[in-house]
Amino acid sequence: MNAGQLPAPETNGKRYLKFPLNALEGASWG
Repeated sequence: MNAGQLPAPETNGKRYLKFPLNALEGASWG
């Protein structure tokens, strides 16, 4: 992650937060 900055836009013009998928394990998403 860049310090407090959003990642650069992808080719489709949207920004995505990038993080390891295993970070979602055990997370409660409702």
